[in-house]
Amino acid sequence: MAKITVLFLLLAVIQASLALKCKVCADNDGSCSTLKDETCPAGGSDREAACLIHIYKDAATKKEMTEKKCVNRFKNTGKYDCIEIPNNQQVKCYTCVEDFCNEKNSATKFGVVGLVSLVLSILVSKLL
Repeated sequence: MAKITVLFLLLAVIQASLALKCKVCADNDGSCSTLKDETCPAGGSDREAACLIHIYKDAATKKEMTEKKCVNRFKNTGKYDCIEIPNNQQVKCYTCVEDFCNEKNSATKFGVVGLVSLVLSILVSKLL
């Protein structure tokens, strides 16, 4: 019985470590100068958790505003539709699915997972 409990505890730890982590704007002034970490909730059966970067230009002040948060996008297309704010000009709206990939204002295509995969594949090919 203790082995089953340990197994479930281990699975819970693994699941928590696999959850997507994103940066979220801690200030509400649109500058997004202060970020905090957030673990994203899992999406429904047809959705997946993703980190969002939404940059738009305020119509009145002409100042770029930034929104960063967790969202759920469609799994099959990777699509998420940013909510357009009336009278504002949308500059960028994209999602990514690596931990803290929305920390900067540009998404990296390669990411940490790609880099780790590349290093592991080189090491394995050298060992075999």
